[in-house]
Amino acid sequence: METQCSRILLSSLRFSVSRLLTLSRRSCWQVE
Repeated sequence: METQCSRILLSSLRFSVSRLLTLSRRSCWQVE
């Protein structure tokens, strides 16, 4: 159970990080 929970947390964290990266890239492109 604990390992599964940690896996879910990791996946969600990765997703959020990737989303933030894409968002920041878009904003940077817009600024340029």
